[in-house]
Amino acid sequence: MFPRRDRPGDPIRMHERTDLDAPGAGLKHPMMQRLLSYWRGKCRDGRLPGRQDIDPLDFPDLLPHITMFDVVQVGGETRFRIRLLGTSNVQLMGADCTGDFVDARLGPEDAARILTPYRLVVEQRRPDFVRGSLVTPGREHVHYERLLLPLAADGRTVDMLLALFLPADPPPTDD
Repeated sequence: MFPRRDRPGDPIRMHERTDLDAPGAGLKHPMMQRLLSYWRGKCRDGRLPGRQDIDPLDFPDLLPHITMFDVVQVGGETRFRIRLLGTSNVQLMGADCTGDFVDARLGPEDAARILTPYRLVVEQRRPDFVRGSLVTPGREHVHYERLLLPLAADGRTVDMLLALFLPADPPPTDD
């Protein structure tokens, strides 16, 4: 997620990225599989679903792990405002940062690196999955999986991102 960083650092490391369209590629966690399948079922005739097509009552058990981002254009730059932060994600963050811009919670280097996949989801209109770890000051590393899905009110222009963050096992070490 996005801990507030007052100095440059490496709060989030991405360990494994998966091409969800590659033959044989798949998500291992059933909650991830279910949300991706739900989203794909809402895609019609090459059009993306919009927020209006998503009914939270269809996946109430996922809601604590859901985060939604508004895609906001500011001076030609794409920014991401946290619209909704599920209760499990608030605990992970240690604070409710609903309404904050993600880049405002990170240093410039971290923001550029971390938000690149978000921008690619917007540009390519395709989901993204990553396993990573979060370093939160004063706390242990938190390992997570994140599924990021584009939403478009008009079916074409991505104006929101729907994310599912779940705790994960630590990545294997080279020891």
